[in-house]
Amino acid sequence: MDLHIISECYVDTTLIQTIAPPTYQKDIIIKKVVAAWLKLQKITKTTKSEDNDPYSNLLKQLFRSLQKNGARNINILAYWITYLKSFPYNSDMEDVKKTTESFLL
Repeated sequence: MDLHIISECYVDTTLIQTIAPPTYQKDIIIKKVVAAWLKLQKITKTTKSEDNDPYSNLLKQLFRSLQKNGARNINILAYWITYLKSFPYNSDMEDVKKTTESFLL
């Protein structure tokens, strides 16, 4: 039996890109930070990428299914990411709090 290990950062990145697709005009800074971090990761271990992972589509399918079927925490995370990408410097945290609470009802 084969043992498959998927790095946590790969799963995190795939989750975020699936539930709140990046808008590359606003994500330039984030991409630079992630790229620097990935270079550091390459020094310490081999990482998986979407290009060489045959299970990438299954992982994305899982995340889309969770979002579509109303997984509360996934939808809250998607809302936070989308909101903070839209208002990176002038976020209204009271609005975020109220909207988050509405997901929890």
